[in-house]
Amino acid sequence: GTKKKKGDARSKIPQDFRRKTMGLLQNFSKPRGFFGRVISLLMNYGEHAKLGHWGMSFVELPIQADILDLGCGGGGNLERWLERYPDAHVSGIDHSPVSVSIAEGWNEKAISQDRCEVILSGVNKLPFRNESFDAISSFESIYFWKNMDKALAEAYRVLKPGGVLLLAVTHDKESKCCSMTKKIHGARLYDEAELKSYLENAGFLKFRYIRAKKKPWRIALCRKGIPVEL
Repeated sequence: GTKKKKGDARSKIPQDFRRKTMGLLQNFSKPRGFFGRVISLLMNYGEHAKLGHWGMSFVELPIQADILDLGCGGGGNLERWLERYPDAHVSGIDHSPVSVSIAEGWNEKAISQDRCEVILSGVNKLPFRNESFDAISSFESIYFWKNMDKALAEAYRVLKPGGVLLLAVTHDKESKCCSMTKKIHGARLYDEAELKSYLENAGFLKFRYIRAKKKPWRIALCRKGIPVEL
């Protein structure tokens, strides 16, 4: 048979395919372009949507709550919060202009009614005043937070005393089905002890770590302490 030459295009296909696949996977971290739009829309369905419903079921909020979703993606979980709390105001932030655009379109009616807003922002410097929210959520975005300490410090700052923080993931370090997330450059998985340490260092109290019974889903729940008057 004919031997492949060193520069043969056929020998480069697997490596080129891997490079392109890795590039597509990065869209889960920060959606860009056409594939980013597709991924942002897909986030509003399937496992991500089910995780949203499950995570929210553990939270009880005031009827007119102010809610913030960090890394809101395509905006599906903004809609879910509004379905659960029709008199609430829900804000979403995302560092991807593509995701912000999709989320705005997805929640167009609520935005026109001043019940919802979507803002282009990262998690390390939130564009909100101190003690603005009754609840802050994050669904599958903590994998991509480059500085967990800064992100949690900002969440603590904008959360009202007694407010709840909900961090939800489809898998953690203990899970066996997380190979795709591990391949995304910069992604990081946490276990219960690590999250507990980060959250307590940020000042959060009443830490709970909840595991779904039949899925590898996990949520970390905690609260911002209420100052004691002496």
